[in-house]
Amino acid sequence: MRMESTPQTADGFKSQIAMMNRILTRNSIIFPGILLLAACTNNDGYDYAGIEPGKTEVSGPSKIYTGYDYDFFARARGGSSYEFTVVEGLFTITGTDDPYRVIVRSDSDVNTIGRIAALETTWAGKVGIPDTMTFEISLFCELDINQFTGEYHCDEEGYAVYPVNLIKDPEHANRILNDNFWDYPAPGSTIYYELSGTFGQIVTVPHQPFTFGNGFVGWVEGSGTYDGCAGTMIVDYTVFNDGEEQATHHEFYK
Repeated sequence: MRMESTPQTADGFKSQIAMMNRILTRNSIIFPGILLLAACTNNDGYDYAGIEPGKTEVSGPSKIYTGYDYDFFARARGGSSYEFTVVEGLFTITGTDDPYRVIVRSDSDVNTIGRIAALETTWAGKVGIPDTMTFEISLFCELDINQFTGEYHCDEEGYAVYPVNLIKDPEHANRILNDNFWDYPAPGSTIYYELSGTFGQIVTVPHQPFTFGNGFVGWVEGSGTYDGCAGTMIVDYTVFNDGEEQATHHEFYK
């Protein structure tokens, strides 16, 4: 008995073509992936046993402040382990989940120097040459502007030590006024200093007019640093008086 085939419609033929295209398209994506995987599998990869460690590299900030945590790093290399040690200074080292990163913290009560070392041991047990890094450890106290008010001594380089009174500016939180700048103000003439309140502990004397004791209206500008723990300031200025610019250095302390 002869079986009659069912005629295929145009729509059915198109469906078969579409299905074949989808199969071919999928294969064109899968095959390169298989080839790439095979290439990686056939590659010998990283030769951990053949690593010659050489000198370990250690890095981190050149200056840290007491009471805060900082990250220090060794050069990261797969399969290696790292040992960090305190070579010099008052600070501690705490390990992390990353074998090449540690946390350094100092609670020193003096400004000092720290030195840290890192040493690599490879996966095969080969030990490198330790590297060391030196950094500053600086005291840091949050700015309290009241610590910078009252009677101060001003040590002016090349001139004398004389009294000044530093006054908190009632309109600006981090600003103080000096009522005896240069030991030569006109009555009521002041200059102001702005303290940053940041880790840098920066003092800024913006360019500002100043009337000197001789009645000349000149100007002053400068910058320096303060110590939030000791309540001291060191400032360098350019002073324009009576048609001349002069450099002046002041150190303030109680």
